Amino acid sequence: MTKFRYMLLNPADRLAEVVNTARATILVGGTMEPAELLVETLAKGNVNKKIQRFSCNHVIDDDQLLSLVIDKTVDGKPFKLTYETRSNEQVLRSLAISLRVLIPQLPNGVVIFVPSYDFLYMFQKKLKDFGLIDKFQKPIFTESRQPKSDIWDKFSRAAKSEKGAVLMAVVGGKMSEGINFCDELGRAVIVVGLPYPNKNSVELKERMRFLDSQIKNGGNLLYESLCMHAVNQAIGRAIRHRRDYASVFLFDERFKSSKSKLSTWIGQKTQTDLSFQQVLSKTKDFFGAKK
Repeated sequence: MTKFRYMLLNPADRLAEVVNTARATILVGGTMEPAELLVETLAKGNVNKKIQRFSCNHVIDDDQLLSLVIDKTVDGKPFKLTYETRSNEQVLRSLAISLRVLIPQLPNGVVIFVPSYDFLYMFQKKLKDFGLIDKFQKPIFTESRQPKSDIWDKFSRAAKSEKGAVLMAVVGGKMSEGINFCDELGRAVIVVGLPYPNKNSVELKERMRFLDSQIKNGGNLLYESLCMHAVNQAIGRAIRHRRDYASVFLFDERFKSSKSKLSTWIGQKTQTDLSFQQVLSKTKDFFGAKK
């Protein structure tokens, strides 16, 4: 069956109708970073007004957030989850063992975001094959592709218990946007790998081709932005009010170079170049101070 899809390749054309007839136009969003592509697109389009950017710090104090990049697994090996490595038995085993060591140090609810549903279900099966799924010391719940599911209710009840719970979910899935993991529901968010979109997508190819014709390196800017916007949405599920606190673990060596593209409130606080033992030590100190 042949399908036709209409895409708005240049949003500046439509936005110009509003901007150029108003004294001021304000675009407000909770997760707008990275915003370089948006600014470049508006500047290259028919938006003639001066563009000013403003961002403010999060309402929490520094001691309410622990943000760490984990670039090495517990066995000291560099970790990078790509299309080529996501089926590698050794890589998956190192990841599984590292999570098994880290998660018992985290109180209450722990949310693990992975790049895709296919990887989610494959990794869950590997945890069983490795004999590790029952050694996390917390029950594990898995996001479902089905529109209706009781997983959230079950996880919420378990997360508030003394033992806590783990929710495995997908970046860009139902649990990564709009869900409020406040307080005990999300004392830790773990993002495994960078969720880059599929470059073989016809729609993405056309969008990248158009942006390359308008902006230098525009296609790659879009590719990077889609990934980091998804990551920022996911980590934004934790710390939902002034008195909340949480830890964020970015599990992939590429997060070191992506630090500046993380949400403003977390990027500046993210620590890198730590051994796994240092990660464990900082985690114990952080949550120990909250008791």
